[in-house]
Formats: sequence, C-alpha cells, structure tokens
Amino acid sequence: MSTPRLILESILSPDRLRSQVSAAEWAEAEGFGSLQRQREWLSWRALVHRVLGADAEVRYNAVGAPYVVGSSCRISVSHSKGCVAVLFSDRPCAVDVERLDRNFQRIKAKYLTAEEQRLGDDVPFLAAAWSAKEALYKYAGEPGLDLLEDLHVLAYEPGVAITGQIKDGEPLRLSIALYDNFDDGPYQAVYLG
Repeated sequence: MSTPRLILESILSPDRLRSQVSAAEWAEAEGFGSLQRQREWLSWRALVHRVLGADAEVRYNAVGAPYVVGSSCRISVSHSKGCVAVLFSDRPCAVDVERLDRNFQRIKAKYLTAEEQRLGDDVPFLAAAWSAKEALYKYAGEPGLDLLEDLHVLAYEPGVAITGQIKDGEPLRLSIALYDNFDDGPYQAVYLG
C-alpha cells in the first residue's frame, strides 16, 4: 500500500456486526457499559477485518494506539457520533474525524492560540484545526502533550490540507477529506500517513 487508505462508515448495530468480528472481540465488547461504545468498537474492528482479513488480530501498544499483530500495515482509528474512520498505511499514521455540526467556536480558545485563530474562524477551519491537533497527538505517540503548547497549526488550505507541528519538529502536512454522504450530516476527516 503506497498511499494511505482512509475509510469512513456509519456505525452499525451490534447484531449486524456479530458475524464480522471474532468471538473474542464480541465477548470483549459485550463487557462495555455503553451501547454506543460497543457499536463504535465493533464497527471499526469489523472494518479492519474486511480490509485486512478475518484473522487480523488487533492489539494496543504502550500508549494505547491500535496495531495489527504480524502485519506491516499500520492503522489509526477515530469515531464521531454516527461514524467510524480507519486509516490504513504502510507507515506511521493518524486520523481524526468530526461532525461539522459540533460547536468548535465555543471551545476554540482551549485548543487554538491567538496566532492560530488568525488562520480562520469558520466551521471547516475550526474542525480541521481540532482534528489536526488530535491526529498530531496520536501520531506523536507521546502521552501528555498539550494542545496549546506542544501541538501547532501553521497553515491552512481550505478543504485540502492543514500543516501542523509537534513541539519544534518538522512541519507535517495533513490531508483533509469531507464526507457529506451520511444521513446525519457531513463529517470531516484529517489524516497523515
């Protein structure tokens, strides 16, 4: 896989997913206290099995990121209300997906510096900036990074890309993808890998 492959799907009911996950995954999901969490978890696991095969075994590394045992394929996972996103890549990768009806305006001071806020103020920018910082956090694999101090948004190309930075590292270009074919509204994914 020379380029990352991003797949977004609606979250399905557990009954529709039962035959798409392993017995061990099904048993683990049954122990979740929240039906929504169960649906999200089973949905992305089923997606991994459809792409990488029924025998793909997912585990988590020391910082809680999922990986597929014995596979060179890297994965990153995100979900937002009715949607799950899985990014497949042959190198380190990260994805975040958000519904565009979320009120990012209300929380922008919690994740954007004054300088970053000058890059834009509309919903697509605020959502892309939030998702970029979430994806950068996952990509760094370093617990405890601060959204304002350690993760930075440097540039924005509406609907195309957003450039970010982890601490003082090299700038990283993250792709933006809009998905407006969902019944519950449009989603925007930001990813790198």
